[in-house]
Amino acid sequence: MKLEFILVSLLQGVSSSQLDCPNVVELGSSARLLWSETQTNISSISWTNPDGVLAGNCISNGCENTNGYTVERNTTRSELNILKVGFKDIGAWTCATPSSKSQCTVEGYKIPTCNITSNNRTDELSLHEPLFLTVDIRGYNCSTAFNFSVQTGAVTKLLPTSVPDVSDYITPTSLTVTEAHLGGVRLIFRCHTEQWNLTCDGVTQLIKSNDAGASNNVDIGTEQTTIIVAVSSSLVLIMVVVVVVVFLIYRKQVNTTDPDSQNQPSDPRPVDEEETDSRLYATVMGRSPGPARKNVIKVVASQVPCDTAPKANTIHRATASQGKHMQRDMAPQANTIPRGTGSQEKNMPRDKAP
Repeated sequence: MKLEFILVSLLQGVSSSQLDCPNVVELGSSARLLWSETQTNISSISWTNPDGVLAGNCISNGCENTNGYTVERNTTRSELNILKVGFKDIGAWTCATPSSKSQCTVEGYKIPTCNITSNNRTDELSLHEPLFLTVDIRGYNCSTAFNFSVQTGAVTKLLPTSVPDVSDYITPTSLTVTEAHLGGVRLIFRCHTEQWNLTCDGVTQLIKSNDAGASNNVDIGTEQTTIIVAVSSSLVLIMVVVVVVVFLIYRKQVNTTDPDSQNQPSDPRPVDEEETDSRLYATVMGRSPGPARKNVIKVVASQVPCDTAPKANTIHRATASQGKHMQRDMAPQANTIPRGTGSQEKNMPRDKAP
């Protein structure tokens, strides 16, 4: 009997257990704690929270859960799940078996909101100008060591540390503007082994006055980008439609023009027909026509077909010698000039003797 007790004690002495916890957990999220044991055939396992309250218990035939926690186990390990981490879960957790007891610490944090304001316009700064910033931090929490820093450009300045149990924190800070300070402004929150870089409301950039007209590298959200793309596409579509409509109207006007009028030859007769006829008569007959002959020439010209008009231009360009030959050829034709109607004959004056 004593020998069996000694053997069990020796086996329990060489066995080892390990309990793993997350370093830091965000309040309101879930967390998992894992216990493992080299010894098999563990009869029971119990979990207790930092307040010493039983969170879960497992025996050989199963596990019993409590509100807000679930427990699982097999022969060599057990797992506790915290469904929603609260302040009561921050601290040291204990996992115990009949032969061992292990502990680990859960740290918690909550990311704050922040707003940074200034007494100056931060988009028209001058070098070596004093600048005062007020940092308003709301709703933060860290169960262990923490701090805040303000980063302006490439310069990081540590803010005075507040007491851990205060969740709202307002503190002023000042600086003298240099080239290194120009750029983005953000708040750095450190809790335990973690760090978060936060973009606050209010001041987000420090810009020199001569850079005020330059791009401020403002981040455009997805919604604004979508609106810009939609407006640009609409303008392009409207321009295309306008160009097409103008082209169709122009084409319609061209097609509605009478094509035959474009192929008809222009009237080769000069504007001053009477003077032209007189010159033609003088060239052919060798003398100026009287008033009666001018009227006859007008009547003849009005009855000449259009296709004979180009010949009159040829006669204008004839030389004096060609005019004499044309006089002999055209003399018989003068007698064959058709007479007008009765009314035309009465109105036409008699030719005067040359």
